[in-house]
Amino acid sequence: MCKINELLDNLSWTNPQKIQQEAINKLISLDNIDVLRLLQPGDKSCWENSAKIIKEIGYPRISIAIPGLLEWIKDLNWPGASIIMEVLENIESGVLIPYIENGLKKANDEKDSVWIFWIRELILRKKIEKTDFRQKDVYEIL
Repeated sequence: MCKINELLDNLSWTNPQKIQQEAINKLISLDNIDVLRLLQPGDKSCWENSAKIIKEIGYPRISIAIPGLLEWIKDLNWPGASIIMEVLENIESGVLIPYIENGLKKANDEKDSVWIFWIRELILRKKIEKTDFRQKDVYEIL
């Protein structure tokens, strides 16, 4: 546990590049990494490198983290958010749609129009149509 915390801290852009890269490589190589620990760990200085790890680990290993990945795109100005958008774009639409529907409902409940905008952008990039939605009323949030 301590080792992982140390590696996560070493992802910070305030550390020398060599230390950051060593932490990235070690975290990628861990077969038993709890990918939920990679969701915006520590402060924002660690997020970009954490997103790189998530991208490298890839789907399906990151499937448990999809709801958190959708939350990461609440603001594409956040470090790593554009990488996470790419990760989400590469997940099969059929897998992603239920998570998008839940994310849209949550964003709507929170009255978070910026998050709705970025979810909409993901939908457009993936060419997901209204007819692809299982919950047609959720599409109306867009």
